[in-house]
Amino acid sequence: CGQPRISSRIVGGQDAPEGGWPWHVSILHDFRPICGGALINEQWILTAASCVYGFDSIEKYTVLLGARQLLNLSRNVQLYPLQKILIHPNYQGEAGSVGDIALLKLASPIRFTSLILPVCLPHSYDEFSNNPNCWIVGWGDTGNNEPLSYPLTLQEAKVPIISRRNCNNFYNAVPFLDMEENDPVKPDMICTGYTQGSKAFCKGDGGGPLVCKVGRRWIQAGIVSWGVACGKYFHPGVCTSVPFYSRWINDKIRTQ
Repeated sequence: CGQPRISSRIVGGQDAPEGGWPWHVSILHDFRPICGGALINEQWILTAASCVYGFDSIEKYTVLLGARQLLNLSRNVQLYPLQKILIHPNYQGEAGSVGDIALLKLASPIRFTSLILPVCLPHSYDEFSNNPNCWIVGWGDTGNNEPLSYPLTLQEAKVPIISRRNCNNFYNAVPFLDMEENDPVKPDMICTGYTQGSKAFCKGDGGGPLVCKVGRRWIQAGIVSWGVACGKYFHPGVCTSVPFYSRWINDKIRTQ
């Protein structure tokens, strides 16, 4: 896992190379892309609960693997229906809720190729705060009300991890939405981005993985969850912490 066969514009980002992020998937609803996700083994996708919360019928969802340009698909892509959607029971259905994590089981196991490979999952004790090599990837908007242009090429951006304390200080100073409470960034969340703005995730990037390179492998540290105004000054993006939920993920994959 976590080893693309090749070496490798989210806001302030750039085009991702073909096969650079072979675990990155697009989640489609009625064949329209709504979110990102990550392939974690031959039959499971890890994404955000906010992507599939209150889902209507499971038949309306499909997962597109191996794509780089959503409007210029190569013959290397694979499209799979879903068999199961598992949403974490703590998720409340609103931005900023804890438990923004979901598992999607594909209807059948996939074939790995050089463009379709799984990411590594972390241990519950893994810590990424000092990792200088973390990236977010997605097909979301490249700025506020600036949709990604044709042919919708996957964007990548390197982002620093911000401590939860510093992140909460930013959000306490300039509250987000109507979050009345102080310290909206909970223990199950990870903050990313630059305090001066620029590279960040944006509308359409939700559910996608935050990955960090450890040794020779890429490990999924987070799931894009919520944030403000696409790379706005002093508003880091917030991801669900994958280490925090590693036991839940492993239990579900083993028993479902």
